[in-house]
Amino acid sequence: MRNILKPVAFIGFILGISLALSSCKKDTPTTVKITVRNASNQLVVGAEVILFIDETSGSITPCATCEVDQSIKKAVSTDYKGEAFFDVSDLYKSGSAGVAILDLRVDYLNNSTTTVIKIEPEIENKQTIYIQ
Repeated sequence: MRNILKPVAFIGFILGISLALSSCKKDTPTTVKITVRNASNQLVVGAEVILFIDETSGSITPCATCEVDQSIKKAVSTDYKGEAFFDVSDLYKSGSAGVAILDLRVDYLNNSTTTVIKIEPEIENKQTIYIQ
């Protein structure tokens, strides 16, 4: 009986450890989805959407002691649904209170608009931009 109990206990121990390790919390991606519409509320296809940090504004850094990658500049064109997607998971550090506040510029034909977007961690951040 003792000879059988040791292997069964060992297998149970290994299964318990593997279950505990596999149930650890995984980070959810931090993404941004921008929808671009014109003044008539129609979707705009082919607009250039740019996420960046304006180094001259001073209000973009999330906190005085945080280090922000000043080289961030991501540009994407809107797809057939008028949407542009960005994966900004690399900006989020696990355990931090937030990600960042980034500048957002949309260029289409001869029109341009600029605003800011607050990036919340581990969710799909959505914003609709209207361009004239």
